Amino acid sequence: MGDLCNSKKNTEVFGQTGEGTHYTKCCIEDSGNDTEEQRFLKAPVYNADEDEWDTEDGVDENGKIKYKTHFEWRMEPNAADKQACIDAWTETAAWVVSVKDNPTKFKEEFDQYFVVEPMLYHFLMIEYFAAYDNVSKNTFYSWDWYEDADQSKWDGYRWSINKAYDWDTLLAYDNDGKPLGDYGIDYGEMENNKSFFNAI
Repeated sequence: MGDLCNSKKNTEVFGQTGEGTHYTKCCIEDSGNDTEEQRFLKAPVYNADEDEWDTEDGVDENGKIKYKTHFEWRMEPNAADKQACIDAWTETAAWVVSVKDNPTKFKEEFDQYFVVEPMLYHFLMIEYFAAYDNVSKNTFYSWDWYEDADQSKWDGYRWSINKAYDWDTLLAYDNDGKPLGDYGIDYGEMENNKSFFNAI
């Protein structure tokens, strides 16, 4: 399902109504490629006052604290589900950080946090189409129920990237249609001394 000529803030575009037996409980957007938290190199911390995962980022001209957002609600949960969503995302992001250099643990535990098929599909799309701007930025992590998941953890709810959004930089082109690299560029390759896939 994609966001076709509509605002990403319109949750009904994604079928997120918070209704039904096994409804989507929440959806979280990765807010960019800039911070270690957004790139899953550092575990994010939820800020209840700001209602997002962020860190202080200096002060504005009026002396008010500014915040750098790492993750934010794309579909805010129902009140009854909110704390479970906060806890589940915070735990999941911390787990991703913890397995960065442990591929065995990553493989063994992945399905305790994510649904394999949509996540694999998303990253194959990124690789095949050189969609460098959809690695962390422009990704929506949806907390959905899956029948085949171990129901003893989170009642069968898992995270997945199953909602396509803002795929306007395919085939290694930028937003203005200018090529940034050769089609077929792979993860880990460099352009101008920088990782082409900018979330790596």
